[in-house]
Amino acid sequence: MILCTRVRSDQGMIRSMSEKIKIWLIENYQLHPSWSRKLHADNLRAWLELSPAESSSEPLSAMPSYATVVRFMKQRGFWKLARQRSPHSPSNKAQARLDARDVRRFDVEDVSNHVCQFQ
Repeated sequence: MILCTRVRSDQGMIRSMSEKIKIWLIENYQLHPSWSRKLHADNLRAWLELSPAESSSEPLSAMPSYATVVRFMKQRGFWKLARQRSPHSPSNKAQARLDARDVRRFDVEDVSNHVCQFQ
């Protein structure tokens, strides 16, 4: 008889999160992809506190831990995306001003060939 490890039947599944919580996180990320995971978890906590007052037909599960929320978001590929900057931001105005002018730069292909010799 050979002893071997068995693979769990629920491997890769998050049991501590109900389907409603998973769906809410997916929809919330689609609405706000630039939010941090911490902000999503905080909003999930607030939503869970308000939800029983709105619909008492099916009770939601308890708030999953922050690590569980992060693990779920990583598995789904939910990364924090950079916000789109306004075309009127100061950095865009400065770049447009530089593009409109002839800016001379001193480009050197290889710095090692131009080392000064001190005597």
